[in-house]
Amino acid sequence: MIIHLENFQIKQGAFADVLIDKSNMIVLKLFKSYNHPDLNGTGKESISETITNEFRKKVFETEKQAYTNIQNSELLKKFTPKYYGNKIIDMVISNNIEISSNYLLDCCLKLEFIIGDDYKLYSLLSDEVKTKQLEKKFFLSIDEIINSFIERDVLYTLDSSVIYNDIDFKIIDFATKNSNDFEPIIQ
Repeated sequence: MIIHLENFQIKQGAFADVLIDKSNMIVLKLFKSYNHPDLNGTGKESISETITNEFRKKVFETEKQAYTNIQNSELLKKFTPKYYGNKIIDMVISNNIEISSNYLLDCCLKLEFIIGDDYKLYSLLSDEVKTKQLEKKFFLSIDEIINSFIERDVLYTLDSSVIYNDIDFKIIDFATKNSNDFEPIIQ
């Protein structure tokens, strides 16, 4: 798969660029390599290219494993984006220039695109009125969803976000582990 960045709307995250294809309603979450010009200060850029890339690959693996773990839960599949697996990217091009070295080409999740604004889950949970409104509107229990994540060894939802609109409520950006638990230490 060759990616032409100009065909996507791009949102930057700490570990990945989120490439949005609204016409096909998909998102490619493509993880950044050490060479990416904007690593968003994740704190490990000064260690080495190899260690930085290995760390980022582990972050990808925890997210990929989390999506794999939830596929047997109808509850979680209902309240998370559809997962289409991980994709191997052959090349990334921006304005006719190959920039593949900015990315970990074997670290890409393909997900359903959800229209709506995103909010941090912890901010939503701190607003009891809003939480109750959303639970009533979407016939859900956020506590039940979080417990279902935990039952499937998806233990990191602290940094998760929620995207909702008139018909959808989806939780995104979760993992089996907190990356702080395995990040390299700067000596």
